[in-house]
Amino acid sequence: MPLIVPRRAKSSPRDASEQTRWLADWRDVSAYVLLGDPGSGKTECMKAERAAVGGRWILATWIQEGLAPEVQSDDILFIDAVDEVRGGSHAGDVLGAIGRYLRANGSPRFRLACREADWHGEADRQLIASVVPKGDLEVLHLLPLSDDDIRDVLQASADRVPDALSFVQEARRQGVYELLRNPLLLDLMVDAVAAGGRWPETRAAVYEAACQRLAEERSDAHRRRSALQPGLIETILADAGSLCAILLLSGCSAIGRAGGAGTQVVDLNALPTELGLHDPERVIRSKVFTVEGDLAQPRHRTLAEYLAARAIARRIDAGLPLSRVLALAQGHDGVPVEALRGLCAWLAVHLQGASREQLLRLDPVGFIVNGDAAALTHAQRLLMLEALSASAAQNRWFRSAAWIDHPFGPLATPDMAAIYEEKLSDPDRSSAHQAFVDCLLDALKHAPQAMPELCPALTHWVEDGQAFDALRVTAYEAWLRHCPVEQRGDQLRAWLCALEEGTIDDPADRLLGRVLCDAYPQVIQTEVLRFFRPKKTSRVIGEFSQFWSDAFIRQTPPPLLPALAAAWLAKFPARSSDALWLDSIRTSKALLGALLESHGDFAPAETLYRWLGVGLDE
Repeated sequence: MPLIVPRRAKSSPRDASEQTRWLADWRDVSAYVLLGDPGSGKTECMKAERAAVGGRWILATWIQEGLAPEVQSDDILFIDAVDEVRGGSHAGDVLGAIGRYLRANGSPRFRLACREADWHGEADRQLIASVVPKGDLEVLHLLPLSDDDIRDVLQASADRVPDALSFVQEARRQGVYELLRNPLLLDLMVDAVAAGGRWPETRAAVYEAACQRLAEERSDAHRRRSALQPGLIETILADAGSLCAILLLSGCSAIGRAGGAGTQVVDLNALPTELGLHDPERVIRSKVFTVEGDLAQPRHRTLAEYLAARAIARRIDAGLPLSRVLALAQGHDGVPVEALRGLCAWLAVHLQGASREQLLRLDPVGFIVNGDAAALTHAQRLLMLEALSASAAQNRWFRSAAWIDHPFGPLATPDMAAIYEEKLSDPDRSSAHQAFVDCLLDALKHAPQAMPELCPALTHWVEDGQAFDALRVTAYEAWLRHCPVEQRGDQLRAWLCALEEGTIDDPADRLLGRVLCDAYPQVIQTEVLRFFRPKKTSRVIGEFSQFWSDAFIRQTPPPLLPALAAAWLAKFPARSSDALWLDSIRTSKALLGALLESHGDFAPAETLYRWLGVGLDE
């Protein structure tokens, strides 16, 4: 990604507390684990934090291999790629090795980066928290890129994207805009469009176009020496897939020569001829791999998983039994081990028929998060919903480490509308069923096409006091996706009135904050202050606080500011102690600043004097 934008992260809720802040705001904690989906930018965020505060960069594989350097107890350690070691060929869990390493070095402060799908929730947190100074370990979820982040990245890529606005509009028209929230996919999409002028329509198509681009990318000098021969790109990608498969299935991290350091290096000269490689040296010289010293590694792990699955699928189509591959990939419970979930997900994309369905049943969430649900047929989408329902019935927390939601979108196609309506109408409100409904709502929230006929069922979930708060907020976001814009106003007003009167239960003001964010200022304007009061639950920094402290003034058009100031002063006269709580203090400062910036040079002195009363205390 050419521009590294500041990123936000959300803490895992403990004791009913959940916070969303800039990642930099967690610099004071002793330790945190940074979770994100593949390609979400975890490593770049860690590098940016290290550049800002100093510290030591350490790969989890160094610790696992006993190659990590000694450090001082006052160092800050940035430990990356935990997920690339978990489930590999080495005995013992990498978190145990990390814990022993930290204790041996005086328990310094640290930050870990790991894939969402490879973090085992509270069990892992407790395992590593024992070596945390002061015990304050935070588990953070890296949030996807916002609309503003996407715009900033595209504007910084003017050499590849001359018109950022047109790029965004076309991404929305193609139905792939949500892919842009992943930094790696955004960069790959930009490259693919810049190279071929055509838009990939699915996640798999993005990866295929990116791999083609990397395989054909060569230096100007090499282009002058020799032209690309017919079929060479496919040969490079086939060899690259075989090499990536060897790395992933062996638990190794790099390809090198005989005598390469560490046991996690594959010796290029010792590869068997039965693999049928054409020219592995040329593959390593291509941009599919990066080379540092004598070691070559795939440019990104997700690219390696895609190419490896592509190569293995072709061998399965040629007669290799799928059972032999699964024998290498499965754990004792029959589910793919953490380190190979991405490989198995892409393998399900590349395979067809019964082989794909077998893989879908093994790890439905792993397939959705790491693969591409757009590859599924109607029957396979039905199978996927059944598998998700079964997983929820077995363990309601089955998605606790896979919170990312946009990959579920391709499951909600228009031909599935009747199925979704039927399942949303189920009166069951058990925890297991709500965990399954959470998957349905995430799919509907990111559905490729709007299905207005589902709005009544979604409205029922928004208003249902028996449903979990977070589920009702997701149902509301799904309703926004499917309700036509011109029909939203009346429903938003009705919800605001019901929330104000208490006829709709909203114990933490989460739903109210979310509705306010969408109703203001298009549906309501100065009357928004009717809803400005202390939040019901002081421990929760949620949607209600975020609206007043951030979105409220940011969304206010400058011409509305004077009327808003008058309404504020009518609600909170100067010297009124009723206006003294944290959100009101922050909001009044923001309102006064916006007033003075937009209108201060032209307002009469008497008006300025009244405005200066905004936020005054005794």
